[in-house]
Amino acid sequence: AAEGLPDNSLRVLSAESKKADDVKNGIIEQSSGAAYKTAELIKLLHNSARISPRIDRFCTSVNAKSMKLETASYTRDFKKSETITREIIDKMALACEKELVTDETEIYDIFPVIYVVDGQEVEHPEGKTARSVTAHYHVVKGSSRIKANLHKCFDRVYGFRPESYPHLSIEALALAATEEDDRKEGCAIIDFGATTTTLGIYRSEILQDILVVPLGGLHITKDIEEIGISDAHAEKLKCLKGTASESYVEKAVQIQVPPKNPGDEVVKISTKLLATIIEARLEEILEPVFEMLE
Repeated sequence: AAEGLPDNSLRVLSAESKKADDVKNGIIEQSSGAAYKTAELIKLLHNSARISPRIDRFCTSVNAKSMKLETASYTRDFKKSETITREIIDKMALACEKELVTDETEIYDIFPVIYVVDGQEVEHPEGKTARSVTAHYHVVKGSSRIKANLHKCFDRVYGFRPESYPHLSIEALALAATEEDDRKEGCAIIDFGATTTTLGIYRSEILQDILVVPLGGLHITKDIEEIGISDAHAEKLKCLKGTASESYVEKAVQIQVPPKNPGDEVVKISTKLLATIIEARLEEILEPVFEMLE
């Protein structure tokens, strides 16, 4: 929960969280369950932030498997020379989106890369006079289920919809974690999530490519759980004693963990074996990431 300030900054008032059992690979699978948890979180936020009027604005971001970046272009011809306005530019982007949307595919973001005005490339066409303008875009597409299920969830929470259009998570993260010069000169940012790992590649301040791998930290926890311990103990073991590679374990130590089933023997695991389990899953997660970077 946050309060908008006059200088357009946000003052964070409180933060709450709940386990997202109803979300898999970035897609809400059970709208009713997710809506119930969201409503519970709002109650917690009201109490911890001591807000008197009810929260009625939501901001959310999307990041799910099936999302990918493609290129597209749209041309607008005029009968005679016209001055290109912001309204014309915005309508071109909307028209391009409509051409790309299908029953199964939704457009989640569209970035103008370059414009061609009467045969000349320009970054900012507004104010120029021309008989033809072509816009070249980077378009992030994904399954229509992502947006549809998100709206189903929020419809059940006081009947609200998320504020404006859902933002791309990788865009929000890039703005928070990188500098403008980084995105201009070219950089990559990796978001290690619970059920997805996302790569965003930037250059000239524009998102050049995106990759969403449907694997994340939760899958590492599930792998550790296979030794016969609960998910809670597996998560704790991963965070407190885990390393990303077996080569980082200088001296192996035996760890005793309570068994998942009462009555079973105590589970013993070495930090070397633990690192091997983690490394195996990380290799699977990062292989497509490194392929795209190359």
